[in-house]
Amino acid sequence: MKQFVFRRIESLLNGRGYSIVPTKLLRAFDRDKSSRPAAEPPLAPADHAALTSTSPYLVDLRKRYQAVTVDAAVHSTWNTGFVRDQVSLARFRGHSAYVWAYGELPRPTVLKYFIFAQDVQTRAGRYLARSNEDGAFGCLAYDFSGVGRVSRDRLDSALELDFIERHTGLVSKPGLRVLDIGAGYGRLAHRACEVADVADYACLDAVAESTFLCDFYLKHRGIADRARAVPLDEVVATERLGAFDIAVNVHSWSECTLAAITWWLALVQRHEIPWLLVVPNQHDRFVSSERDKQKQDFRPAIEAAGYQLVVQEPLFLDPDVRRLVAIKDEFYLFKRV
Repeated sequence: MKQFVFRRIESLLNGRGYSIVPTKLLRAFDRDKSSRPAAEPPLAPADHAALTSTSPYLVDLRKRYQAVTVDAAVHSTWNTGFVRDQVSLARFRGHSAYVWAYGELPRPTVLKYFIFAQDVQTRAGRYLARSNEDGAFGCLAYDFSGVGRVSRDRLDSALELDFIERHTGLVSKPGLRVLDIGAGYGRLAHRACEVADVADYACLDAVAESTFLCDFYLKHRGIADRARAVPLDEVVATERLGAFDIAVNVHSWSECTLAAITWWLALVQRHEIPWLLVVPNQHDRFVSSERDKQKQDFRPAIEAAGYQLVVQEPLFLDPDVRRLVAIKDEFYLFKRV
């Protein structure tokens, strides 16, 4: 019976089994208010002024990043054209290269979020209870009884923090110190500060717009006393950024060249960080994105930096949930040897 129900749900989620055309289906779902995402709060006038391409700090960051010559500054995916097309300064938490929110028909989308939220509530409910979602800056979010307003930001972060806690015990310890490489707009930094006693959360990124947005977002969330966005030129110029318990890289190295990944790994190795969490874009492969469109295996580079894989685990432990939500991400936890 369970498999029959799951097959019917899967058919709905994948848009199969309908005898009406998609346009009519979309209109029908649009009329159903329960399928609509929660309304986001209006952008404050100060935020409107700050989140523009002419912001003095962003203009300065772009100049500084252009002057950096290390391998991490050479982009294969996040080049100028990609950033222009994929990054909205005012709606940076929307469906974009930072957070892949579902861009499907309304009813399948809300069903996927519901299944996602129920699974996270069961496995990482303590982190959901300590976090909140306001839908700000274009974030796609839905309200569900018992879990509140959820987004991929909130749900993904809860599972990531739960994984780290179960296998390292770091999240429940006082004074958590994290080095986040490819931190984007500071999603995980914000969530870590919501649920844990964070002493230092350093957000690094080789894209000027990401560092700009991260700096803005950490201040907006009122956590700049614990979390910081460190510009790339300062990373290059500083021998040690501090002491850290864990380094994390979530869906970032898969969009970098092997040379850039190797440069970042040298940074992790130099800081002698005990743990390294990597979530690649391809769930079963560690492959880079080279400028000539080729792919290179970067797992040997991780091992050469002195890190050994100790835990591999899917984002969703339940195979039925994994299939219905259509997310095959895997957590890879490495330990310094």
